[in-house]
Amino acid sequence: MKQAKKYIIVFIIFLILMIFVLLFFMYKYNRNSIISQSNELLNDLNALKEGKYNYKNGFIYSEENSLISSKHYLSGDGKIQIDKYGNIRFYIQNPDVCVSKTYMGSFDLSKKCEDFKDIKVNISRNNSIISFSSNTKNLSFKISKNDDFKGIWNKTTYEKNIVLKYYNQGDNYIWFSDVNGNLSEPIKFHVDCLNTTNANYDKSVFYCSGSTIIIDGSNWVVLEDNSNTIKLLMKEPISDKLSLCLNNNKGFCYKTGEEVEYYRWSNSFVNNYLNNIFIETLSDNIKDSLVEMDICDDYDNFNCDDSICGGYTKDEILEKEWSCSKYTQSKVKLISYVEFNYAYVNSKNRTNLRGNYLAINSYVHNFASSVNNFDFYILEDIHNKMDIRPVIQLSK
Repeated sequence: MKQAKKYIIVFIIFLILMIFVLLFFMYKYNRNSIISQSNELLNDLNALKEGKYNYKNGFIYSEENSLISSKHYLSGDGKIQIDKYGNIRFYIQNPDVCVSKTYMGSFDLSKKCEDFKDIKVNISRNNSIISFSSNTKNLSFKISKNDDFKGIWNKTTYEKNIVLKYYNQGDNYIWFSDVNGNLSEPIKFHVDCLNTTNANYDKSVFYCSGSTIIIDGSNWVVLEDNSNTIKLLMKEPISDKLSLCLNNNKGFCYKTGEEVEYYRWSNSFVNNYLNNIFIETLSDNIKDSLVEMDICDDYDNFNCDDSICGGYTKDEILEKEWSCSKYTQSKVKLISYVEFNYAYVNSKNRTNLRGNYLAINSYVHNFASSVNNFDFYILEDIHNKMDIRPVIQLSK
């Protein structure tokens, strides 16, 4: 008798377990079926234009309640929205469950549907410092120069406001997304640099190319300013006129009779002078902030738009997808064509670039370059003594 009761209890427990397993599989099947139908709906929604749509009894209607298609989807009622970038969000209250999708999220199943949530963001700007406030926390953002929803999502730690130091001058667009994939409207903001004349340098300020600043009594022209560094051209030439190469063999580039030691930045007399003699005339404050620059030292490499790569910085070569096999490091150098052209195009005061001074690039074999007023001259004799206006890069 006891043995029979034991078998009955075991059978009842087994039966209960089987019921739970059956209910679980029914739940999973129903859930997977809803997601499958939602996926089918989402695929067809991709073919629709920007706008608001109604969802009634499993059919898609326009905002004016015109039937879009006779195709039946998931049973239920709800709303659909498609933005101008093609992002889709919807919620559908099914008799059993609510299925919803945010613009940037995946499907979510819950008991009851809630209306769409929009992220509201306020903006304030001071020079390059852009502040965004919102009552929604843990936001990600992406920025583009155009209203095209392109870019990379970024995540930053913040308490009250998202504060960005942004140096992309002109109009920009930013979007915000929360952890659930809700999306803000695009926010257009404008970044302006500060055009200064002989102003004391403040590393928190975004300066325009061509501005002049003073650092410890030294006058400099801003070539390019960004979030991490500022690149500067000395406003006035140093007292000594110098040539890149000498007329005799003293460990630098030279030509004597039939013997030639070709010009490279690493073996130029100017490089040696700037990084051993001139650098010592700079204040300790400037010297402590100097960023060492990697400079291409290939004197016979024509992989930079069919020009010689010697003299370009590594950053310039990587940005333009050129190539260089050998680099040398300098904390002080001469201006390159890329730097001069960028400053000339973006400068609000081009007169600060005017002059007749030596440049670093070698466009033609064993010839140098120079700035001649507002022209970039190519066939400069490497033995000519010219004005020298050093270029430095400072960390912030």
